[in-house]
Amino acid sequence: MSTMPRKAYKTDLIDDQWSLIRPLLPPSAKTGKKISVSMREIINAILYWNRTGVQWDFLLHDFPPKDTVYYHFKNWKENGTLV
Repeated sequence: MSTMPRKAYKTDLIDDQWSLIRPLLPPSAKTGKKISVSMREIINAILYWNRTGVQWDFLLHDFPPKDTVYYHFKNWKENGTLV
């Protein structure tokens, strides 16, 4: 598997946007499974999904796994992080 960074999509956050959003995300849980994917990439996947309307099952393979992205999307909707 390649370790090269992926090519950016038009919906990806730029650094200035990420620096504004990052502090607004809920902190990671102190217990349970440690998150092994980038929160920025999860946000990028949600932004891509929102802009394109693609079904979760068809989320592009270079984003984190769709189940991981949807898990965070659902939790953030329920807890008010996303409105």
